[in-house]
Amino acid sequence: MTNPAPGASGSPVTSTPVLRAVLIWSAVVTAVLAVIGAVIGFIVAGAPGLFSALAGIILAALFLGITGASILIANRWFGDPLYTPIFFGIVLGGWLLKFVVFIVALIVLAVSRGSRPPSSSSRSWRAWSRPW
Repeated sequence: MTNPAPGASGSPVTSTPVLRAVLIWSAVVTAVLAVIGAVIGFIVAGAPGLFSALAGIILAALFLGITGASILIANRWFGDPLYTPIFFGIVLGGWLLKFVVFIVALIVLAVSRGSRPPSSSSRSWRAWSRPW
């Protein structure tokens, strides 16, 4: 008998099942974090806290999803003579997409009235960022 080749379980790339599992588990954990973050954010700061918690969780999930999805999409070209440049081109495109989404999110959240800025008390982020 011959031993099956590595990755012969339906996908030629061994990272594909791992990345699919990562995307599924990250969706589950994101849903749990969204509920916990929304409740804690609402208790601590009302509606702005709820919005801020959900915005952070959604951005984190989106960035994780873009990374996993870009690698899964790039793995479809495995075996092609140009696999390496295609793979890194798609992954770099995912990074650039995340950068653009991050900048847009910063602008939208800075203009938004629903997010909660740091308080002006002595325990604000500015107090912690002062040099000793």
